Amino acid sequence: MPLSLATLNVFQFNNGAVPIAKFIGPDVPHILAVQESDKRDKLHELAGALGMDVACTAPADFGLTNALLVDKNSVHVLRTFSIDLNVPSSEELRTVAALYCQISDAGTSPGAALYLVIATAHLDAYLEANRLAQLRILEGAMARIVADPMGNHKGARDETAPGKDALQLAQWAMERGSLSQEGYEKVKDRVAAGQRRGSPTKKRATANTSPRPDTRCPKKTKPAVRHPVDGWVLMGDFNALTKEDYTEEQREGIRNMREKACVSKPAYEVMRRLRDDLHLIDAKSVADRFSGDLATCPYSVRVDYIMANKPLLDRCRVTSLTHKRPEHQETDHSMVCAIMDAASQGGPAHAAVGDHPREGSEGPVLS
Repeated sequence: MPLSLATLNVFQFNNGAVPIAKFIGPDVPHILAVQESDKRDKLHELAGALGMDVACTAPADFGLTNALLVDKNSVHVLRTFSIDLNVPSSEELRTVAALYCQISDAGTSPGAALYLVIATAHLDAYLEANRLAQLRILEGAMARIVADPMGNHKGARDETAPGKDALQLAQWAMERGSLSQEGYEKVKDRVAAGQRRGSPTKKRATANTSPRPDTRCPKKTKPAVRHPVDGWVLMGDFNALTKEDYTEEQREGIRNMREKACVSKPAYEVMRRLRDDLHLIDAKSVADRFSGDLATCPYSVRVDYIMANKPLLDRCRVTSLTHKRPEHQETDHSMVCAIMDAASQGGPAHAAVGDHPREGSEGPVLS
């Protein structure tokens, strides 16, 4: 079954949640990234109309919210995060909502699963320098999360419900034969007991507190559990331009339009850094088929993206990338939707795509 990912700036639900659900239509993605949601009830209304769950949210500027919605049946969320992208030169509050999940029967052979880290961001609307500063924060936080999605990460708040991750990881281990049914039930009982008590009770100290020689054999240290990550995806409204999207004449037209609107000159550094520093690949650039207009926002440029790292694109081919424009002003942005399917057995999905480290570097940080 193909994996479907989508991102949409909902423009504060100015025209309601139900019209946007109708705009998205019957082809509901496995994971939908939402930016500029102004009210939680509208967000949950959208999720209900699509048959999805609100997996995680992160507060944004002016009371807005970024969120990730997931399909109830196929996406199992193991952990969620929110990351602040605050920089001193910007008055805007920008954040990243992220999750670590297992997706069943999507982008893989039947019966298999993908383990992915998915993140959505809405970067600064005004200055490229602010976007670049936010990108540096995002790069460090996501590198740590992708390397160990169940670890403790500085700068990333864990939004996961208590006990949820332990139980789902136990289920994951049982499905792979490394944990028995009896062991899973014990984990389940411990989690339930901990939730009832609020916290585990401490053992009472014995009357005799004098030290005794320890004659027991030292315990063997168990190897650290490595949680699988098949790839990671960043999608959202980056307020950034890709130079290769436009001819020199078109770039000149964009420059003149922005000058008349008293907006900063067009800059292309953010998208270059996403490729060169975070080693992410624009799904549009490797899609077998692209449909829709290039522009995704009212300023006739592309600012909404889906980007994935090379390990995921080696495993899953991007069969189509669509820019779906709203017909009745449900929002002022196009929805970007990527369909990915398992790569052929003959080799990687995109053998020509490079992910080469820069000179003097130690290689890809997030590949």
